[in-house]
Amino acid sequence: FAVLLAFTLVVNPALRRWTRGRPFSSGELLTVWVMTLVSSGIPSSGLFRYLLSTMIAPRYFATPENEWAELLHPHLSGWFAPSDPDVVRDFYEGADRVPWVGWLRPILFWTPLILLFYLAMICMCALLRRQWVEHERFTFPIMKVPMEVTVEPPSDRALNGFFHNRWMWLGCCIPVVIHTVNGLHAFVPSTPSIPMAFPLRPLFSEEPWIPMGWLIAMVFPSVIGMSYLLTQEVAFSFWFFHIMYRAQETVIRATGFPVGGWTFVH
Repeated sequence: FAVLLAFTLVVNPALRRWTRGRPFSSGELLTVWVMTLVSSGIPSSGLFRYLLSTMIAPRYFATPENEWAELLHPHLSGWFAPSDPDVVRDFYEGADRVPWVGWLRPILFWTPLILLFYLAMICMCALLRRQWVEHERFTFPIMKVPMEVTVEPPSDRALNGFFHNRWMWLGCCIPVVIHTVNGLHAFVPSTPSIPMAFPLRPLFSEEPWIPMGWLIAMVFPSVIGMSYLLTQEVAFSFWFFHIMYRAQETVIRATGFPVGGWTFVH
């Protein structure tokens, strides 16, 4: 989203003011944003944030006590993850340079798989697009803010009406202040933090209510904003079925009723 704001707040106003070149249109800005959004799923939480650490963890955290070397290592092929102890250690502890030779085989294996996964997602979008767009008139809330940001301003203004809305700036400042303070706390612990999560475990510490204690009352600004843009039916269904799931766990623990050959025993 920062890329989209940079184009909207800096690049386009500069093109309008100091050059005779045509500024980026709304469609072009949205194309840049969509391409950035899709590609960011690979290096972020969508894939490599968890994939790489999961690949290396069985070798790095193997100890005589957990016997992972005997139980897991014989089943980990060389194409799955690096097996060189130096490469494994450097991943977690850092190194002066990336040992690309040790990562070559895993990269050659995972790259086609990732590309096939993206192809499958594109095919799913093509299958669902007509039903969602033409028949259900789905609102696609994740697109609402970028579309407002990229609306072309009047000829006598550098920015459109979205950026002249005082309520928008007030709403924007609230999460910015919260995340800035908590970010400083993460790097400088002496800085006070603003609590955003409130675990419910102390309120449900006895059987059979323990599953309800796994709920966390959390103030998540981005989720609040997304829920506001969702339809009431969709937003309610997220909340209702999650509570229902926890309630089912509570009933199962209270009755000991087996589900699929296993029970909720922790």
